[in-house]
Amino acid sequence: MGAQSENISRRERVAITLLVLGVYGLYYPVNLYTNTLPYYSPISIVDRTLPLLPEWIIVYAFIYLLGCVPAALINNRVLFHRMAFAYVAVQIFSFAVFILAPVRMTLRPDSVVVDSFLTWGLQLCYFLDNPVNCCPSLHVAVSVLGALCTNRVDHALGKITLITGFLISLSTLLVKQHLLIDVVHAVREAGGPTMGAGAHQPLRQHGRRPLRRLFQRLESVGDSLKIDFPFIFSPLPNNSLPKNILSSPFPSGAQSDYKSTQHDAVRA
Repeated sequence: MGAQSENISRRERVAITLLVLGVYGLYYPVNLYTNTLPYYSPISIVDRTLPLLPEWIIVYAFIYLLGCVPAALINNRVLFHRMAFAYVAVQIFSFAVFILAPVRMTLRPDSVVVDSFLTWGLQLCYFLDNPVNCCPSLHVAVSVLGALCTNRVDHALGKITLITGFLISLSTLLVKQHLLIDVVHAVREAGGPTMGAGAHQPLRQHGRRPLRRLFQRLESVGDSLKIDFPFIFSPLPNNSLPKNILSSPFPSGAQSDYKSTQHDAVRA
């Protein structure tokens, strides 16, 4: 087979990436549905001990970069297909568990006082994501899966992504988005399909400069989609968000080992 038949085309790369993102989009209707279900809240002593640290929302947001790294780096067509299948498998499995065994994060405050960019970002996260769909943490699973897939094709960049994946996993606990059990099961979930995703493929398919290749590809995608990247990182004006999420007081927190259909957390 020639080199062209072994490498994935740009059109196929974009189409498969959009398909994977489309499957991920099912997270939001599932989130709305599971918000109405009876739920468990298996809180550990680690969850009770760790504080809420708004500054970790920056690390938490790095999932959107780390999840896309292997899609930009992997050229081998078979390996790319296996990577995409692993992403889809992890997402569908997670959705099923969210519905069959709902876990709710009851230690998370309903809102925070917005007095800085970091607290604004944390409150925006809380506003967009109900405290359900917790176990396994899809946030952690996608970051670990992205790191493992990257490590398959480049060890140097893989070490960076593995460290980033660990920090992202830790951030889910420090911004009170997930419990420890959510993180543990997510790491196990992400490790399973990755072991079969290109285990026999060459590890240095991109030569000596994977970072340059990654940034060039991200830049070309941004140009084709006409994305203004600085705009993404600029904060929204205060009047662009509902008033209740900008002025609500900071609650003291809540704790529970099991909750029924009552979705109001018990204040500690």
